[in-house]
Amino acid sequence: MGFWSRRRMPELEMYGLTWRRLTPADEAAAEALVERCHAADAGPSAVSTFGAHRFGSKHCAAIGGFVGEQLVAAVTVVPAASYQPVIGYVDPGYRGRGLGGAVLDWGLREAGGASEIQTRVLTPGAQALFESRGFALTTAEDTMTLTLTRSAPMAAPELPAGFTLRRWRDGTASEFWMAHTTIFTGDDSAAASEVWKGWELVLSRTYEDEIHSSLLAYAPDGTPAAIVLAYEGTIYQAATAAQWRRRGLGRALVLGASAHYQAEVDAQYPEDTDDTLVDVTFDALVAGSTAFFERLGFRHTAREASFRPGR
Repeated sequence: MGFWSRRRMPELEMYGLTWRRLTPADEAAAEALVERCHAADAGPSAVSTFGAHRFGSKHCAAIGGFVGEQLVAAVTVVPAASYQPVIGYVDPGYRGRGLGGAVLDWGLREAGGASEIQTRVLTPGAQALFESRGFALTTAEDTMTLTLTRSAPMAAPELPAGFTLRRWRDGTASEFWMAHTTIFTGDDSAAASEVWKGWELVLSRTYEDEIHSSLLAYAPDGTPAAIVLAYEGTIYQAATAAQWRRRGLGRALVLGASAHYQAEVDAQYPEDTDDTLVDVTFDALVAGSTAFFERLGFRHTAREASFRPGR
């Protein structure tokens, strides 16, 4: 039967739920389940329905457990060339009953030996579950969020003496690209492939009604010293050239981009009283990043991770 298995699910039937294959008609129920899980595991600011469509895709093997009309547990196996990602969710109100392990085991059997477990919001309990099945953490990305109060706008920090600032709207894309390349290729900790990360996302978005808050700092000798690529409340990259570190440039540009974004939001939506949120996502396995953003007032909201069979 192609990718879908006719395998019965006796290990799931004992939980008192109604189990069946998920279809495109279940996408709204899957989105609601994902939202509930993200809200419980990472807070309202991290709520996302990203990937929920996979639970109803005809290309994926997906099952769901229902209580009445409400989907409370689901797992999907996504076909891929070399491995098959397994993604699952259990409603916060139905955890602690063994459902997580049961749906994970079903997904792993469906995927076969070449599988990867993926999660949008990694919790200690989920990591322990994955590791109990012989999987080890291979990649992890942290998302941290800075909350800016609408009633007390943040002022952009001053640059160190002798440094000058360029905002995206004052420069050109080519100017930012040249500076970005200079800073990243001069940093031994940044692989060449990393140069394009974030840049393509920011460069491709030039809509006049949306907010570029990218900033570039030049050293007193005129060389690019630090850069932040930021767009619509998301900081995609931040880097300081090695010779100019420990001078407060990174702090000044990250907070400066955040203040610029808040000011633009206030100007565009003067009637809005909600706080302004600025997000940053980075490799969680790189030492020092979390501590840096914590010092700036960011708080951890989510960790996206992948696990593969341990060695």
